[in-house]
Amino acid sequence: NGLTAYTQDLDDVLAGYPDVTNALLTRIENAGNSSITINFNAYNASDGTLLFDAKSSEVIDIPTYIRSLQNCGVFSTVAYTGYSYQNGLYTINLRCVLAAPQQ
Repeated sequence: NGLTAYTQDLDDVLAGYPDVTNALLTRIENAGNSSITINFNAYNASDGTLLFDAKSSEVIDIPTYIRSLQNCGVFSTVAYTGYSYQNGLYTINLRCVLAAPQQ
């Protein structure tokens, strides 16, 4: 049955994404230095997309944090929409796709 095969294929794909655990979230937080604070907004388990904000009082922390996220091995995609400045903090909105583990 084609639907059964499709469902199994979808289950296999979803099983390939890492679980969003406290250890994973801590690893994402630790990619930044102590002046970066993270606010996790949403997670879409169907495609492994994690939405979160990173904040810092120093603008130079932003590109450094993005490079760290790109190189930490957690994400296949790191996308952001620039940053804003308000109340002494630079905020960047991130949309990152979790990398499936290597088989």
